[in-house]
Amino acid sequence: MKIGFGTDAGVYPHGENAREFQYMVEAGMTPMAAIEAATRSAAEVLGISNEIGTLEVGKRADLIATKRNPWST
Repeated sequence: MKIGFGTDAGVYPHGENAREFQYMVEAGMTPMAAIEAATRSAAEVLGISNEIGTLEVGKRADLIATKRNPWST
């Protein structure tokens, strides 16, 4: 089953939905699978993978930097 990370909840402060990554890993997803759920899979579920979801020429993207390796738990 394809899982797309996202929310329509407007009941908590902006930016706190990033905790969903931790919850996905605690539920058994690998860190990489959680990252893919928030990028590639979310774009596919929304039908806009031709515009966003992967780093490719011509697509829109946001990048982040982390102090730790996001693939390790």
